[in-house]
Formats: sequence, C-alpha cells, structure tokens
Amino acid sequence: MAASLLLLSAGQSRADTIGTELRLLSAIREVEAVKKPALPGPAGELGYFRLRETAWRQHTTQPFARCGRNASLELEIAMTHLRWLSRGIVAAGQVPTPYRIALAWNAGLEATSLRRIPAPTHDYAARVVNVFTAMNESAGIGH
Repeated sequence: MAASLLLLSAGQSRADTIGTELRLLSAIREVEAVKKPALPGPAGELGYFRLRETAWRQHTTQPFARCGRNASLELEIAMTHLRWLSRGIVAAGQVPTPYRIALAWNAGLEATSLRRIPAPTHDYAARVVNVFTAMNESAGIGH
C-alpha cells in the first residue's frame, strides 16, 4: 500500500482497515524503539508508542502511569489516538496518509494541520513510512 493512499480507504474492508492501522502502529512503535516503556521520554511521554499525557487523558480516564505498564491498554489508547488523528487530518481538509499521521503523532495535530512541521518530524515520518511500507511488502500487500 503506497503512503499516498488514504489510510481508511473506502475500498478496504473493516478487517483490512484494522490491519492497516495495526501495521502503522507497529511501525510507530518500531521507530520509537523504546526499551523501557515505563520511563518517561524527554517530553514526559510514556510507553512503547511514546504517548504524551494530554493524548492519554483525551482518550481514557485510566491513570497515565499505566501507560508503558499495560500493553493491551496502551495499544487500545494508541489505536483510539491514531483514529482521532486521522479524523482531525480529514477535518483540516487533508488526506490522512501514513506520512501525515506520523507527522501528527510526533508534532501534534495542530502543527500538522497548519503545516508547521519541524525538520526532525519529517525525518521521523519518513522512517515510519519506510517501516510501514516494508511491513506491507513483507505481508504481500500493495503488489
């Protein structure tokens, strides 16, 4: 699947869409490469997906300290956040490609919608898309 395609395309079944979302989250997790998910990052983010507390609290009432300590809860919140970002990108009149979602994951939805993205975030998004593309190729998707 090319990065320029809609993440949630009209032609995908629900199972295919969930598979696409899970591969994108796996790519984000791999790029984050967190060895100790319970330890905070430089901006206070936690977990394998490096979620910030504001994003966590937006999607759950569970204590933020559980992020990085409860993998299934963290995945659930990460999936909810990914879908929220995707909807926000659409609301801003943009296409929610894996690249744009990775930009928003790293820099925030507002910065992505306003196209005020720092250079390191573009590098981050490119790495996520490379991993995502490799996962799709490995699974025989997109050929």
